[in-house]
Amino acid sequence: MKKCKTCGVDVSHEIMCPKCKTLVHMTWRDNIPFIGLMSPEDYKNILNGFGKVFFNILADLTIGLYATFILLNFWDWFIISIFNLPSMSFFQMYGIYIVFNFCSALVKIIYSNDNKSYVILTLLCLCIPDDKREEANSTVDKLRTEVRVHPLGLVVEELAICTFFLVAGWVVHTFLI
Repeated sequence: MKKCKTCGVDVSHEIMCPKCKTLVHMTWRDNIPFIGLMSPEDYKNILNGFGKVFFNILADLTIGLYATFILLNFWDWFIISIFNLPSMSFFQMYGIYIVFNFCSALVKIIYSNDNKSYVILTLLCLCIPDDKREEANSTVDKLRTEVRVHPLGLVVEELAICTFFLVAGWVVHTFLI
């Protein structure tokens, strides 16, 4: 149970304190329950969270290894003959793939809109009347748990795009060079 730092009111599932109207700032540490104080549903949510993390790691690894295979083929088909460079091993190419993904993730973090989202959320919370706040909080909770696109569909889509580029590169290498 989380208390408002200003007035002490329970704000466990609130975006804004209903009494003093201060914004409740939740961090990832606020969502970690204490062992022994959890309901069976909390355990289920944690296990679902671990399943999602495991799925994301497995999907990222699969996509990364497949993209490395494609990049290695592109390297062998195009770069070696054009620039007269040596061949690379699979894991050297995987290392280059990881470095580029890391750099692109840093760029996304640097140019993210998190601060704008926080300001917009704050302004929206201030606009909700007191009698509608409970309904708004329950709607936000439903939207937070609702899954719009299945993550497996996103993985299949990304693998299909990688396959398209592999086939296009093979056609260029085999028939046009």
